[in-house]
Amino acid sequence: MIDEMFNLAEGLGQWDLVEDLKPIDTASIPVIKAKINLKKLKARESGEPVDEQATEQDMLPIDITFDDSPVTYQTTNTNQSSDFNIKFGMG
Repeated sequence: MIDEMFNLAEGLGQWDLVEDLKPIDTASIPVIKAKINLKKLKARESGEPVDEQATEQDMLPIDITFDDSPVTYQTTNTNQSSDFNIKFGMG
């Protein structure tokens, strides 16, 4: 699972809107911490020039955690379990 976390972090690092990317495999629950530059996103969506001077208010912090605790969920009439779970959250 740690290898997959680093693979995802590498892919996220290629996206120019992602800043302060930090995969942390030593945490009790491995996590990728990053910030999304909303100013760049807005400029891209509107076609305006990109202003590189983003403030902390222009940044959206995200945490992607990797928890390998089994999760059971029910779909229709079938119980299925997964051996890992990816949770998305802001922190």
